[in-house]
Amino acid sequence: MLRRRLLRVSLTVVLLAFVASPKEQPAQVIVWPESGTPLLRFTFGKFKEIGSFRNERTYVTDTTVENLGKKTIPNANFSLYLLDKSKIRIGEG
Repeated sequence: MLRRRLLRVSLTVVLLAFVASPKEQPAQVIVWPESGTPLLRFTFGKFKEIGSFRNERTYVTDTTVENLGKKTIPNANFSLYLLDKSKIRIGEG
């Protein structure tokens, strides 16, 4: 329950930061699927730390998802898994 609430607050902050901040160069662009005709393009800005508690930190990033396909996508949900240099999952959002 607390994690969901924190996620909602974080997403709200991300949206507000996106509207209020000047445009900057993207830190990462990912197309999906990786092989074949790409259908989606995810563009992530720099991750900015906005808070921490004990050994956990909270970050925000400006994110854009573009539909590269010909069909309209009426509804979508995305999960982002964050990995460290050793490819171990260290976060999600």
